[in-house]
Amino acid sequence: MEAAFKMPAAKTTVEQPTDEWELSVDFLRKHLLEPFSKARRPIDEAKEVMRNDGVSDQLINQSLAWEKGTMERHYAETIKLTVNPRTGKLWDLSTLEAAGMISDAERENIIREHNGREPPYYYVSQLHRIFDDRSTPPKSYLTANCLFEGIAVGKREGVVNAPPNRKINTSFTFGVEHRIPIEWNSVKDQYDRNNPNEEKHVATFNSAYWSEGGNSPKIYTIPFSRYTAEKLLARGKEEGILPALAVQKLSTNRSYSVKSSTDFCVEDKDLAELVDSLERPKPTYSFNVNPKDLADYMRYKQAKEEQGEPHIQ
Repeated sequence: MEAAFKMPAAKTTVEQPTDEWELSVDFLRKHLLEPFSKARRPIDEAKEVMRNDGVSDQLINQSLAWEKGTMERHYAETIKLTVNPRTGKLWDLSTLEAAGMISDAERENIIREHNGREPPYYYVSQLHRIFDDRSTPPKSYLTANCLFEGIAVGKREGVVNAPPNRKINTSFTFGVEHRIPIEWNSVKDQYDRNNPNEEKHVATFNSAYWSEGGNSPKIYTIPFSRYTAEKLLARGKEEGILPALAVQKLSTNRSYSVKSSTDFCVEDKDLAELVDSLERPKPTYSFNVNPKDLADYMRYKQAKEEQGEPHIQ
């Protein structure tokens, strides 16, 4: 009896990891939405602790009520409008044209709208090097201000007339996150019918204080390295935008403009010296004297002094 024929096993294609700074849907979700999920994590953990301690659901929901803020909703809607739900990838001009959703003329108008670039893309408009001189030894981190330009299929909620040429964009910052500050207090659980007078350990947070990260303590997530700084600088240069550079000193909360990428990328051990030079006041005067005229004057002055005669200052 002949052996049964077996099909050869299909080869598994291993997708090569992409550059972590390349634009993708995962990149947008990571930097636009994930910070909000991380910020809410203490709330979810506090709720679990209270449930285990017998705090009623009514009091838990009352003390830790949470609603998505304006920016989180804005980012979520931006991703929804710029992602092809069938492929899970960002809409691009080739896909729209192949699907008959735009004409040649519309494609040209979109490219013209973006000064010759084809969306989607993003660029880094500003790089901050955070100098934490409060720690021993001092440390430094990177944050980046960015602008994402996508292609909108649809329009934002509440908008009557969508922008022309399917234009949609949003700014965002990565490299810094916030955590919601949680406070624990002893509170009577009025919803616990069996023990209404028993005090329980209940967590609360001040949503006005947090204000989507505006006032809560900052957590820097990207340690400085020359490699990362050069990668982010390139994200601006690729789009013809030279990112502005600045160093922020945390002990004084002051920022200083940096003129060159060479200065910006100095080693951590040299960063304090750079900041000191940026803090020193610049001279308000300047000399613009021809070297020959100066040499002639010095010879004239010396001759007059040797003759004991006064000279003109």
